[in-house]
Amino acid sequence: YNVVFALAEAGRYGQKTDAGFYKYANGDRTPQPDPFTDDLIEKEAARLGRANIATQQGAVEKLPFPDASFDVVASRFSAHHWHDIPAALREARRVLKPGGVFAMADLLGNERPLHNTWLQSMELMRDPSHARNLTEAEWRDALGAAGFTVKHVTARKLRIEYPSWVKRIGTPEPMVQALRALQGRM
Repeated sequence: YNVVFALAEAGRYGQKTDAGFYKYANGDRTPQPDPFTDDLIEKEAARLGRANIATQQGAVEKLPFPDASFDVVASRFSAHHWHDIPAALREARRVLKPGGVFAMADLLGNERPLHNTWLQSMELMRDPSHARNLTEAEWRDALGAAGFTVKHVTARKLRIEYPSWVKRIGTPEPMVQALRALQGRM
């Protein structure tokens, strides 16, 4: 099978700077290489003896592959960084072979507007490359508009350990304190 897999770290716009922010926050939407993710994938492929695994950087809204190239397109925790979800889904559909599968795991927005605003604010304060968590209904609509038929959805609570959540992205300390203050308000 030919599979394209979007990782949040590899598919996201922006690269961390010394200030702990992202180039994206300053308006630079150029996809930046992520040597950690690429190296990790390449080393694991070599360890497993898989010569048919390659990494490729590119914008999800304009995938650098020919039409009908893949049996499976998968995205793991990257979609909430996509700035043009309809374009990204059209691209996923374009590069899939007929009968191919699109599989995705991502965070869902909250169906209640006040809670959703709070959630989006928390995510953006922690990570300026965050775009938006869609609700399940919004995902179903977007996937349908791109020509996909939703076959199965599993929703579960994701427990996040706060210190590592802010540390892995390099959230600046003033934002960490603001996030802690907001946590107690909802």
